[in-house]
Amino acid sequence: PAPLADEPIAAAAPLDASPASLAASEPESAPAGADDFTRMKGIGPKLAERLNALGVTSFAQIAALTPEQAAALDAELGTFQGRIHRDRWIEQAGFLARGDTAGYEAVFGKL
Repeated sequence: PAPLADEPIAAAAPLDASPASLAASEPESAPAGADDFTRMKGIGPKLAERLNALGVTSFAQIAALTPEQAAALDAELGTFQGRIHRDRWIEQAGFLARGDTAGYEAVFGKL
């Protein structure tokens, strides 16, 4: 093979982050006035985003779920299925909807 020339190689232009890559790295913000579901044990940003996408935006909505509604919501959670019962969302949301931080912390630990 021929020896490589000692010529400078032109550098590529700097890349700016595309809107798509920015959107992929930052979680969507909750709708205006929505409760911060990540305050509940077992709910992280992705699951909170999924709940908002399903139209669930307040602790009061979760606290008021009937067993049938809870089962229907659980069925919509995809890979998060089962969390609503395992993490006792309805009970957690009841405390938070009432603003009962002391009651919440007595049962579920520090917020």
